[in-house]
Formats: sequence, C-alpha cells, structure tokens
Amino acid sequence: MAAVNTVNVSSDSSVLAVYRPGAALAETGPGGNLRVRALPVSNPSGVAIRGDRLLLLGGDERGAGTLTRRDAVRHVHLTDDGAVVTGREDLVLPNGDPVRRHARPVCRGP
Repeated sequence: MAAVNTVNVSSDSSVLAVYRPGAALAETGPGGNLRVRALPVSNPSGVAIRGDRLLLLGGDERGAGTLTRRDAVRHVHLTDDGAVVTGREDLVLPNGDPVRRHARPVCRGP
C-alpha cells in the first residue's frame, strides 16, 4: 500500500505525486497513462515541476551523506527512467534570510 507524500499539477495538466514507501514519482496526464520514475530523494514535503525539471523541498537524498533538512531545496532533472539531482540550495525568505520553520507548502500553478 502506498501513501501520497506530495502532489502537484503541471501547466500541461499532468498530475505528479511522490509516494512512499520508497521514493517514486508517479505522473499521469489527461490521456490517463501512468508513468513511474525512481527519485534520488525520498519523502520530500513539496514538489514543483516545469517541463523536465523538478524542485523538491526537504526529504532524504540517497548517497549524499547528509541529514534530512526540511529547508533543503533540490533541483532535479527528469530522465526517461528516473531523475538526477543537479543542484542543492537552502530555502530562504525574499530578503535572503534562512527559513528555519515553515508550514506544509500548498500551491497550484506556475
């Protein structure tokens, strides 16, 4: 049994969900076809998508040797069968101050 951890809708009306156990990204579009990709980050608390790029908030990155940080933002490039982390940053406020605590993110749209 899987539980959805985070979900988002892309500009082309595709629905993406990261679910657990494991770290998989499920994607379905208006045609109803389901595509599942392995992710290098498990249990993110937020996901945003544009084309073949994702932003993941929080979670555990496999093989990175770092502790889970809720304010970690990872840039991810989607591939045919999975995804690759291409960058890492900290979530910051508009003035550049670090975000130390935040509510569960909820968003829709670009």
